[in-house]
Amino acid sequence: MTNVHIQLTFVGAQGSTPDPALIGAIARAAVAALRSRGYQIAPVQNGARGAVPFDLIIQLAQSVHDNQAFLLELLKLIPPIMATLLAVRQLPAAAHQPPQISVVIQAGQACVPVPTDRADDNDWLLEQLLAADRDLIAGDMRSGRIAIHIQVAPTRLKH
Repeated sequence: MTNVHIQLTFVGAQGSTPDPALIGAIARAAVAALRSRGYQIAPVQNGARGAVPFDLIIQLAQSVHDNQAFLLELLKLIPPIMATLLAVRQLPAAAHQPPQISVVIQAGQACVPVPTDRADDNDWLLEQLLAADRDLIAGDMRSGRIAIHIQVAPTRLKH
């Protein structure tokens, strides 16, 4: 088995006033939910202000050798992670109304916002990642960094 590290970062959404308490509550709820589903998660101390980072460690079969197969296997693991992250909106971490949560997946030079209705669509995600970075399959994703940025905003955005 090969360990793959996916960086999870919880941040305030652009266009909103960051709410550190809400971001922290969502991060704690998401980490607890992922751990309860058997995922291994470790906090990361990077000194960044306003962000709550974690390493999500997943295992892929050692038999996945080429980059395309690696990327496809990795994408199969994303939907249950996304479902867990999006489900925390319904937890009582927010005072009265569920916060808005948006997710951006970054792989190589590609950075793709994932609409909630596409969270379980591996084909769509692969198309979007490849459209954003045509060299993604040619590179070596095993040595690269995969990141999921969870942007949290109170229900009402300030303009």
